[in-house]
Amino acid sequence: MKHFAILLVLISVFSANLFSQEMMPPKPIDNKVLEAMTGEWTGVGESMGMKWDYTLKIEWMLNHQFIKMQIITSAQGKPEMKYSGIGIYGVGTKGECLGWWFDDWGAAAVATGTGEFDYDKMSMHMVSKNSMYTDDRTIYFDGGKMLMNAVSIMKDPSGKEIKMEEKTEYTKK
Repeated sequence: MKHFAILLVLISVFSANLFSQEMMPPKPIDNKVLEAMTGEWTGVGESMGMKWDYTLKIEWMLNHQFIKMQIITSAQGKPEMKYSGIGIYGVGTKGECLGWWFDDWGAAAVATGTGEFDYDKMSMHMVSKNSMYTDDRTIYFDGGKMLMNAVSIMKDPSGKEIKMEEKTEYTKK
């Protein structure tokens, strides 16, 4: 009986150890584009015929599975024109980029999207939950700078589409 009890204890310990190993989170993401994006950045961009100043903070989170991009911007000479948002980006099972965007426009305007990584760039297509806008965005690196080009299509309350283009150059702090 004593040997049977010891055997049961050993089987239980071995089974618990095996189960816990199988239930471990995945290894941290290894993606050179996302890695290069991390850090604190300042930027100057142009959108809607105005120059904008940007502050950008990008960091890994949740076991190195996602990056969180936090952006704050305001129009030069018009501090009342502000915008802020948070993007979460990760890598899907097929190596694609997956993204979620949250901003000052609230829960109805949350956007989701997919994209791809190509050497030193990330390209994304995002659509807001309320279909108020679509956004095609490319982030790439050149000479120590991070560059972002975007084309967004927004709909006004009457349904008329308004195209906005944005180009921003970021310098790492």
